[in-house]
Amino acid sequence: MSFYINFRKEDEPKIRGLLLESYPAEDYENLCNVFETDYHFDEAEGSINAVSDYFVPDVEEFLDALASANIAAYGVIVNDSHERTLYAVAGGQVSYAGSMSEGDHPAVYVNPDGSVNPEDVAEAVRYWNVYFTAHAAIHGADTEAF
Repeated sequence: MSFYINFRKEDEPKIRGLLLESYPAEDYENLCNVFETDYHFDEAEGSINAVSDYFVPDVEEFLDALASANIAAYGVIVNDSHERTLYAVAGGQVSYAGSMSEGDHPAVYVNPDGSVNPEDVAEAVRYWNVYFTAHAAIHGADTEAF
């Protein structure tokens, strides 16, 4: 399982605190030890892109805690079956959306008759709304999301 997260560098102490509330004390003093696979600090944007293949928090609990703390974040969770779930946290809201393999866009499945499920479309719209809010909070309002 892999856990990808993007957040503002200034929120790192808050994220570390949230981890300490829910998980045994490990080396949370330095989050780059938690996110061992990749930990990239973009100095120009003040953002962090981090990945762990070993540390995967209780996702729902952790993302709800981020929302309660008003921390913006987005990323992907890849389970052991390689199924991808996109998530975004902003403005106290959390949104999830399924994704196609290796995709960064919500999946909207087309039925054999060519119709789509309205719930899938609504989920994708909710995800994009929260994602764009999170992206602007992390990278700046004038940066392109894609």
